[in-house]
Amino acid sequence: MEILRPEKGSPGPQEAQRFIEQHQDKPLNFYFTKNTYIWDPSSPVKISILGCGSNSMFDTSLLNSMLNHPSMKDCKSHDWKIVFEVFTSVIANNAQHKLTLLTNFFKPRLPLNKKLPDITAWLAQTMPFDLDERLSPGELFDAHFSDFPSEEIWRLFIDGEKQRKENGWLDYECREPGFMLGMMSGFSHLKEHISEPLSSALLLDLHAACCTGVSNLSNTVSTAKYRDNVEVEYGLGEENASVMGLIELSEEQARGGYSYKMKYFHLKDVFGIHATAQPMEEIQRSVEAIILHYHQAILKCKNKADRIHVIINLITSLERTHPFSDGNCRTICVFLLNRELIRHQLSPVILDDPNRFDGFSKLELFNEICKGMQVFNRVKQRDTSNLGIKTEKIYSIMQKDCKYNICTAVYDKLETVCPLHHPLNH
Repeated sequence: MEILRPEKGSPGPQEAQRFIEQHQDKPLNFYFTKNTYIWDPSSPVKISILGCGSNSMFDTSLLNSMLNHPSMKDCKSHDWKIVFEVFTSVIANNAQHKLTLLTNFFKPRLPLNKKLPDITAWLAQTMPFDLDERLSPGELFDAHFSDFPSEEIWRLFIDGEKQRKENGWLDYECREPGFMLGMMSGFSHLKEHISEPLSSALLLDLHAACCTGVSNLSNTVSTAKYRDNVEVEYGLGEENASVMGLIELSEEQARGGYSYKMKYFHLKDVFGIHATAQPMEEIQRSVEAIILHYHQAILKCKNKADRIHVIINLITSLERTHPFSDGNCRTICVFLLNRELIRHQLSPVILDDPNRFDGFSKLELFNEICKGMQVFNRVKQRDTSNLGIKTEKIYSIMQKDCKYNICTAVYDKLETVCPLHHPLNH
């Protein structure tokens, strides 16, 4: 029985609900029948939770009957892709009662909806050394980078996943000419200003360092100020969001007081976050309030895990506010994140995908940061085996394919800052 798109002769919601109530002792399959439209009385009964959640013709009582059927008692979902679609559809339709039902049902079943078994042991494995709290921020920076392979510095600028799939930094540079030099400038800013406490002015300067001279950014981006009466929209998909993240975001929306909200962008056929158009002064006040709360919270931290959680709250709040028209992720989720980790006796990170700060849950982001710390420290030991391309291969790839001609000048300029295993150097 498929009720995603009821066709002639197929049961409607009332018949479906009666069927469920009459078959409390029968195993029913409510899951993952998105593309099934044939009802064969001899086959297992199938009623789609996706269809019920996404279609306004199906009321809350039918969804409630599904979730409370004995078949669902011990259900452990193995297909979070469909569950993700259910949540995005329900949130887009602003079906709050359905969202509450789904949240109460799925939240206890989420893979990471529990505390890590031993955070102390996890962090000891991730960052197997303690940094003296008496060290200055500059000394902490040197502790991480004085013996970091200079030819691998670029790996802090490119998502781990893109390093594997896009010939290191070459493809990204082709999409946004000037990107790599902007990132080198951002890294220099991080180092030079590591001793300064975070402020709105510092964030503006960091953004300018990252984005000045970069092509193909948004037409409205300004490297000297926050966005001004410009709205920003960005998608939430399986790459940068999760079911638990959607639940947390929906709970934030319900509490109110945020300048962003989840919605469906019909013209783009995309579900995502809409950061409302606000005067620049209002954006600045929001940023300053986030930073003030961060400074207050970080003082109350008792251990490494506490500091990581507070830094995660800072980064997610700024990233989802999207104070700039473009270049938010590189400024906030790459450089600002690493800056604050270093300043608070924690290891920098090389993340698989910094955009996950858009829509992952706080606990999942904690997990991402721990993994990112491990990657950073493996690279520091010259182990780049899990990042795909070897740095010394970049030059040969660039020479073999004329589409990378644009990268040659960038490569030579980067050579003056850090050796990149140019063949002439050997």
